[in-house]
Amino acid sequence: QSVLSAWDDLSDLVMVRWNKSLEWSPWNCILLTKDEAAAHLNLTSIEEGYERSFIHKIKHKHILAKNYFSQIPVLASFILDDPEIDEIRWKHHSDTTPKIIESQRPPP
Repeated sequence: QSVLSAWDDLSDLVMVRWNKSLEWSPWNCILLTKDEAAAHLNLTSIEEGYERSFIHKIKHKHILAKNYFSQIPVLASFILDDPEIDEIRWKHHSDTTPKIIESQRPPP
């Protein structure tokens, strides 16, 4: 069904690139009605046409797609070299280096 309207008539649905400046991929597409797709492709920027919460929802689904498709060896090479994924990994990276905690006694 359309990610915008939940329309589910298959004859009226198309997959389009989310970011039209990037190649089509499972992590750069959305399912829309033909009319919604035409409007989407006419946007000069994604931020111009959609609310931040919707953009976040789509980006989250694209991350899930990348995680899923990274399990397929032929697609993994495309995902591993993705700067956006690297940025996300860096933001959510847990520092696992050992910490040295020094005991500090109160002054006498």
